[in-house]
Amino acid sequence: MTLVLVVEDEPLIAMALEAALQDAGFLVSIASNGKQALARLADQPLADIVLLDMMMPVMSGPAMLEVMREDPVLNAIPVIILSSLPLESTLARVGGGLPVIRKPYTIKEVLRVMRSELDRAARSPKQAPGPSA
Repeated sequence: MTLVLVVEDEPLIAMALEAALQDAGFLVSIASNGKQALARLADQPLADIVLLDMMMPVMSGPAMLEVMREDPVLNAIPVIILSSLPLESTLARVGGGLPVIRKPYTIKEVLRVMRSELDRAARSPKQAPGPSA
């Protein structure tokens, strides 16, 4: 089963996403900020995809993305941005290349983008692990 890490500080939004994604057949893990999410990503099994809110306490979405981009394993995980900020502002914070779903959104939209990103990730060549030290 596909494991989705939902990084969202609003409990009602996180619970609604969790229920809808589970109903759609996904395993779901919830983190309320970027720091907690990075700790979850250090656990096994590693998440297959991340739904990432932008504005959170402790560690924001952009700060979490910066850490993920510096790690070759974490950088390979597809990320979808969930944001109430204007698109231009969101892209300025995270750079291009990531799908952005604007709040409010429908679960149908989230599932469509998730499936597209998971398909794209499955088609991309896998990086061979580096030599062990």
